[in-house]
Parts: sequence; C-alpha cells; structure tokens
Amino acid sequence: MVTDQSVAVATGSIWRQGAIAGAIAGVVNVVIWVVGNIAGLNWEVTQGGQTTDVLAFMPFISSFVPSLLSIVLLWVLLKAGRGSLWRPIIAVLALISVAQPILAAKETSTGLVLGVMHIVFGAVLIAMVKVPAKA
Repeated sequence: MVTDQSVAVATGSIWRQGAIAGAIAGVVNVVIWVVGNIAGLNWEVTQGGQTTDVLAFMPFISSFVPSLLSIVLLWVLLKAGRGSLWRPIIAVLALISVAQPILAAKETSTGLVLGVMHIVFGAVLIAMVKVPAKA
C-alpha cells in the first residue's frame, strides 16, 4: 500500500541519490569531453538550424539537470505505486536519446562520443538510484 508518509520517506532518499548520480555522470561526461577535446574532436552541433559548440561545462549540466527531472518522474511513479517502471523508462529514454547527438553533430566521431555520454548518464542513474521496493 502506498501512503503519503512512505512516499515522503522515499522521496528524500531518491532526491539525494539522483543529485549524486547526476553529478557523477556529469563529471564522467566532462572527462569524456576533455579526452575528446585532446583527441581533436570538433564539438560543433546543429540544433534548430543553429550551429554551436559543445563547451566543457555542458556535459555536466546536461547530466545533472536531467537526473533531477528523472527523479520527478520517479516520484510520480512512486506516488502511483508504479516505481518499478522507472528503470526501464530511463533505459529506453537513454537509448533513444543517443540518436539526437549523432544526427546533430557535424562529424560522426563527435556524434558517437556524445552518444556515449547519453549512455553513461543512463547507466550511472540506473545503477545509483535505488528504487524503493514498496513506497
């Protein structure tokens, strides 16, 4: 049975876990960016008709903020008694999101590295956030 109290207890823990997971994924993705930069990747991507460079801080922000948004999703699922759906949803979203940087990057190698960052984000989040068995 899902109660407001049990969801509240789980929520404090999942927010902390989500923030830590997002920070770790962000740091790993910044390291990947640095290695790619040293290797000479062209970080240009085109989105909405505008070309921009992926800057060093962007992998961190692009990991941390979505991790918090994913915790909102988990909270909603827990409230509905469907927390077990969270991991599969995050896995599917991480895999689907790989296509976006591959299509947006000017160079295929850059797109593949950015795609790896999406997989890193999903894997770290799924591994680190413990979904309560029963909220």
